[in-house]
Amino acid sequence: MNVVPYTNTTKKTQHVGARSVNPGETREVDARFVPAAAHVNVRLVLLYINTTESERFFGETVVKPGEFARVSANYFVDPNTPADQCQQQLFRDVLDQPIPFVSGCLNAFEDDELDVLERIEKESGDKRKGIIEALADERAVRVAERDFKAADYSEQLQQLSDEELDVELLTVADDAEKLVLVQEELANRKAAK
Repeated sequence: MNVVPYTNTTKKTQHVGARSVNPGETREVDARFVPAAAHVNVRLVLLYINTTESERFFGETVVKPGEFARVSANYFVDPNTPADQCQQQLFRDVLDQPIPFVSGCLNAFEDDELDVLERIEKESGDKRKGIIEALADERAVRVAERDFKAADYSEQLQQLSDEELDVELLTVADDAEKLVLVQEELANRKAAK
């Protein structure tokens, strides 16, 4: 992320990206969300999610429908034109899609981008409950993944019955770290019999 200093010269708190800047305060903010000089715009990388029904090409990068990529801002704006509104417009394009589409692509967003996405949704006037809930769910999953402790999970597995452990195996099939721990517990039980 490219950061630039931003000074709030207004009398109200301004929200720039995921940061709040109080009146008279200067903070470093994500350059994608404020007017920046050409030498900064040239280095900006925007999150692009293809909401169209056809592939989009950015140099050698191909973004299929429903997929995402981080691409140079130069594909969207001239380097001498501030790119500050471009990323927000790309986020609005995503929010214009049906809730299942939006929910399905939340993993593409970084934590601070989720904050921006939520703010844009709330400011739009729609405030779709399904989107707000999906954002909260995504954040909860991320917190759980960051707080995951293998030893604690192994202890939890030891407390499960054989049937519950079989269900847990199906539940964690997409999580390689947890899958290994469940398989180890199954192996330990088999060896103990």
